[in-house]
Amino acid sequence: MSKKRKVIGAVLKGCIYLAAAFTVLMLVLIIGYILVKGVPY
Repeated sequence: MSKKRKVIGAVLKGCIYLAAAFTVLMLVLIIGYILVKGVPY
């Protein structure tokens, strides 16, 4: 039972890390796009 819980915890932590990395990547892409294209207004 404890092993299963440990696996679930590891998977959840991995998903959280992936989501955080994806969010940072999107922010970097958006900021880079704005810097290259100029501010839209």
